[in-house]
Amino acid sequence: LMPMVVRCNNRVSLAFGGYWVRSMQFCANHGVNQPMLLKIAINNMRTQLASTISEVQTDDDASSNSTGSFSSIANGTRLARVLFLEMDHNSAMFSNIVAELVECLKGSLDNPYKLVRHEIGSTIALLLDKVALSGHEPALTCCRDLFDVICKQAVPGKPNIIETAMSLVSKLSKLGGHECYIIPLLPVIFYALDSSDLDLNKLAKGVAGLIAINMGQMGVEAIKVLKIIGLEASVWQWRLIATEMTDVIVTRQGALIGLPACIHARKAIEKMLYDPQSEVQKTAANSLLKLLTSLHAQSESLEAVVKKYEKLASLKLLKKDEVEEEKYLKRQKQRHVGVLGLSSVVRAFPYSIPFPSSVIILSLKNNERGPVGSDAKGAVEEFKRTHHDTWETDKLVFSQDELEYIDYSPPTAGYA
Repeated sequence: LMPMVVRCNNRVSLAFGGYWVRSMQFCANHGVNQPMLLKIAINNMRTQLASTISEVQTDDDASSNSTGSFSSIANGTRLARVLFLEMDHNSAMFSNIVAELVECLKGSLDNPYKLVRHEIGSTIALLLDKVALSGHEPALTCCRDLFDVICKQAVPGKPNIIETAMSLVSKLSKLGGHECYIIPLLPVIFYALDSSDLDLNKLAKGVAGLIAINMGQMGVEAIKVLKIIGLEASVWQWRLIATEMTDVIVTRQGALIGLPACIHARKAIEKMLYDPQSEVQKTAANSLLKLLTSLHAQSESLEAVVKKYEKLASLKLLKKDEVEEEKYLKRQKQRHVGVLGLSSVVRAFPYSIPFPSSVIILSLKNNERGPVGSDAKGAVEEFKRTHHDTWETDKLVFSQDELEYIDYSPPTAGYA
């Protein structure tokens, strides 16, 4: 009966295919010969996948045909995946089944159908997860070979394989504990950002956040890869995502990755304050703010950071018509970086004033034109807001002349 059931599964829609998959899962749990059932399912999946090699159809053609060949392939792949997950890894045929499944998947990474690529990626992720838990060395070797193939083929110019790899990374990040597989595939996230497929772009951004949140002790290695692939990239969207991921890894997993790695990451983020793209600069400034909140107000490290940015922000404004344009732009960038750094320092301590001089320097930049003045003004306004209730006490750390620079005027109370 099994071949007949498999044929029926191939001929139904995606929705009804789920019923067949669950029924076969039930059979695998109640006395049916698991290896034999799985072999039938794998052979069916191999036949279905092979049938698409000679077809020349686009994703649009596939998406418009809800009961076409792509649904048959998706149903067959789901069936083989579910039955494999139900298989006892202590079975004598486990390694052989893994080898057959790996060979079947290896030749299908570039499948022309979008849904099938998603199913292939999810299947590979669950295969890696189950084999890793089983401890079968022959099966692990097969899976490593498959993973190496994916890493080599998921490169710019191969959008289908990139999408398959993205589905793999997405599933692995949800399963958790697979940093050894995820880190080598981090470049795929950035390749996906360049895709014209908006769904793939959205998936890449979501997976980037999920990976950063779940990253454990291998966060140091992840930061190194992000620095090479993302932070030093020519595409500003790559630098933005890499900065956000580095920020999340350090702020959430700082205790796991250690102090040296945190210092290294902070320096990398501070470097992004010089980025020519304003979105990257603002993200780096917010990241620096979070990192500075973990430092004690009297720490030598924080004092060194403050002195550095106070020096940059206090640089003399050059007249554009009196110096070379390159020198003028460099000085403006330095002064802007100084203001961004001091803004992070002031905002890191919203209810205390460990560095009054930083507030004064920002206040003196309030009326300047361009990003220097606007960012300084925003920081000062935020300072006024957070110190409004305790201003009578807080203002004692300033001299009378300094208070005039701040030009403090309590905000008017409003009622909705």
